[in-house]
Amino acid sequence: MANSNSGEKGKNIWSRITVNQFVAAVASLGDRINRLKDETWRLNDTTRSSHSLWGEVIDNLKLDHSELTRLALYKIWHSNRHGVLSLVENMTGSIRQSRNDEDDGHISVPNEINSVLLPDPSLPLPQRPVTRAHLEEDADNNSDKKSFVGEISIVFSVIEWKNVFSRTSQKMKDDWTKTFSVKLTLPGTGIKCSLKFTTPSFKKGKRKRNCRDFSCTVLCTIRGCKRKYIIECQTFPDENSSVLFLVRIFCKEDHTNGPGSRQLTGKERLEVGKNFVRFAMKNFTNEKIYF
Repeated sequence: MANSNSGEKGKNIWSRITVNQFVAAVASLGDRINRLKDETWRLNDTTRSSHSLWGEVIDNLKLDHSELTRLALYKIWHSNRHGVLSLVENMTGSIRQSRNDEDDGHISVPNEINSVLLPDPSLPLPQRPVTRAHLEEDADNNSDKKSFVGEISIVFSVIEWKNVFSRTSQKMKDDWTKTFSVKLTLPGTGIKCSLKFTTPSFKKGKRKRNCRDFSCTVLCTIRGCKRKYIIECQTFPDENSSVLFLVRIFCKEDHTNGPGSRQLTGKERLEVGKNFVRFAMKNFTNEKIYF
């Protein structure tokens, strides 16, 4: 085990790891997780040994074994930043269930390319940091506390996320709203609104350290319905990980004025127009017209 004391001064721990990576590294300890609280972050004979739990976590994260690194990870765990305690608990529960399935002879191998990840109420909900911006947002959204309805989570596989988001230009691709709309209205979410998406916001600049990587508001277009959804992703994982979104639901649903229709994109409107022209020309000339 390396004993470097240099650390990376001035470099925030979240620029070196993600929340998902930290959770996975701690969850790998299994039944020994509860012993983390008994190990100091300071370097001594015990913490330098191969039996050091924080040392094992650091090895899994491929970080340097300095006191600065140990202190940063120690604070994340003991301060429960980003709700890591509940995230680790959920991940260890999933690991135990997988092992039980294997012991019973039921081994499931996910197909990352072809599988469609469905909303799952058991998925851990990403936690929002307490910042001034969030407090102001909550004041606006929850002036009437009854306006908050609940939360669900939706997840995109690696392939699904690459199809809607460009890492190069750091913006959403064309027709991304259609993919999100399908995710939100899948069986199990209970969402039956006609959805209109606002332009999403992304974290930019060093001063936005505690802001979400992705945030978007979705409104119901059915007349009289006040239902609103706020989609958030606190931290995007690396390119080889799925992406988990928190969807917060506000205001009362009212579809008494009938079902609505989702607003069409420019490409969809063009296709509808072409189909209409084909239909009109075919009926007028009684011949098949190609465009």
